[in-house]
Amino acid sequence: MHRRNFLAGVALLGLEGLLGCSTMNFPIMKDSDLLLKYAQRTRMPQEDPHNYARFLQSGEFTVPDEAFDSYAHIVDPQGSGGTMGGYISHNRLEPGKLNEFTQQLARRGYSKENIAQFATLFSTSKQIVFKQSLLQKRFFLKALPHERYHREMHELQSEELVVLKAAYQDLIHREYTIQQATQTAGLFDADEIDVAQRYGVESLYIVASTPEDGGFSRMSSEMKWDEFYPYLAQGAFMPRAERILQQEFPEAYAIHLRLKEKSKIK
Repeated sequence: MHRRNFLAGVALLGLEGLLGCSTMNFPIMKDSDLLLKYAQRTRMPQEDPHNYARFLQSGEFTVPDEAFDSYAHIVDPQGSGGTMGGYISHNRLEPGKLNEFTQQLARRGYSKENIAQFATLFSTSKQIVFKQSLLQKRFFLKALPHERYHREMHELQSEELVVLKAAYQDLIHREYTIQQATQTAGLFDADEIDVAQRYGVESLYIVASTPEDGGFSRMSSEMKWDEFYPYLAQGAFMPRAERILQQEFPEAYAIHLRLKEKSKIK
């Protein structure tokens, strides 16, 4: 989910003035009232065949795909369009973009109440929002704790963030030659070493994606440091990354374990 950090707050009381459109007479409600009403709406069984919505907590929502896509395109016009959701940490819908967003929803036929709900949701801080279609995929079970982890990181004190980032910067760049990997008992998988030798690879990273992940977690973590720990929590890296974190960076590991526990689906 690229990312992933989306919003902060615009009060609904000011929504009509921000829209600059007299035809948009939205009901005046508190943010919390609007979002609670939206969260309690009835879902059709075909929208959530696995009943994953039962795992959503306060501040976690799904919205129709086209509503999410409208938002994502407006705040990131150059984006790939593949985003399935994310943690919204600050408001990216300044008045001009907010107006464009609500107008798009109106053209798509959404009711005034729905438009007010979506405008409030995407302009409120510390929310997690997913496309509704994600409820049909098992990937939801990875996406939800991943975004929760981002939310928990956002609440950390700066001193703890410094500790996490320092450990990350060491681990993400650390690599072993094939000879070193061979001599390090239990740290590197024998099959991984064999494949590396077969294809002439000269070294192996401590932080390496699992075969199932296919390298995406490593690539994302190289691009943005705060992706490393959420991917670590979901088991996207070979086990040695977490083992070295525990052995050599106990303070960072303790923070990681705390956030991992808070982010779990329960």
